[in-house]
Amino acid sequence: MQAAVPVTEVAERWPVAVNLLAGSLLGAGAGASWAVRMRSTTLYKELAALMVLMAAALVVTHTTTLDTLALPLWAQVPGGMVAGFGIGVVAAIMGVPAASC
Repeated sequence: MQAAVPVTEVAERWPVAVNLLAGSLLGAGAGASWAVRMRSTTLYKELAALMVLMAAALVVTHTTTLDTLALPLWAQVPGGMVAGFGIGVVAAIMGVPAASC
C-alpha cells in the first residue's frame, strides 16, 4: 500500500528539509572525493561495514519503539547539517548518483 504525505505536512517541516539538503550536498561532494581516492579493497570493506550498520539499524527500528527526538531550534540547524553530511557521504560512497547543475 502506498500513501502520500500531504504538502502541508512537508511545508511545515521545510527547515529540516533545507538543513538536510545543504548538509547532504556537502557530504556527497566529500564522499565522492574520498571514494575515488580509496583503493578497491578499502572501498569494499567500507561498503560491507555500511551494509552491516544499516542492517543493524533496520533490526533495531523494527523490533523496538523509538521516541521522536525533539531538539530545540538552535540545535536543529547544526544537527540537520551533520545528519545531512553523513547521509551525503554514505550515499556517495555507495555510488548513489547525484544530479549536477
